[in-house]
Amino acid sequence: MSFRIICLSIALVLAGHAQAQQLPAFYDVSGVAANDVLNIRSKPLATAPILATLQPRARNIEVVGLSENGKWGLINAGETAGYVAMRFLKPQDMPDWAMMGGKLRCGGTEPFWDATFDPSRHEFAFTPMGETTQILPLAQITRSAGRNDVVGLAFQGDGPGYAVIRGAACSDGMSDRAFGINIDLFLRHMAGPMGYSGCCSLLK
Repeated sequence: MSFRIICLSIALVLAGHAQAQQLPAFYDVSGVAANDVLNIRSKPLATAPILATLQPRARNIEVVGLSENGKWGLINAGETAGYVAMRFLKPQDMPDWAMMGGKLRCGGTEPFWDATFDPSRHEFAFTPMGETTQILPLAQITRSAGRNDVVGLAFQGDGPGYAVIRGAACSDGMSDRAFGINIDLFLRHMAGPMGYSGCCSLLK
């Protein structure tokens, strides 16, 4: 599946598709017989090729977007993304991701980096490739007055910096996986300030 198609699929949701829960969000498989599976298809069509399957009691499925008619959810399957029928997915009872009450796993390329946001610890753990993890304590979380899917994170101390997290289609540059959150991270290092861009997914 091309990234262009994935972006279009996510954009249809983020641009204004009516829904009770802001995506990305976690869902559980529901209504699938114990001896059956839920198919992940290459397109939002019942006749599209099957990419993979989900077990009838699978949990914590991150839905990052919906088809135009809202009947199919875009999820990741290995290094690619596909669609599952939303009638077989039940949303978990949890706040929208932009409330920043749950964990996020973020990362990017050029340069490679990885990070984990943990609200319970009030910290952002940032790891540049091949270097030691830097723990950035949170000083403040600010939400945009105009959009409910844009959040700013300010880190404590004179050196760290800040991050801006947005609900938007995002590519990791290495696979056809789909992401519904992007991040711009700005940090002040001893060698000078540096910006990092990447994608985020929900983390249990």
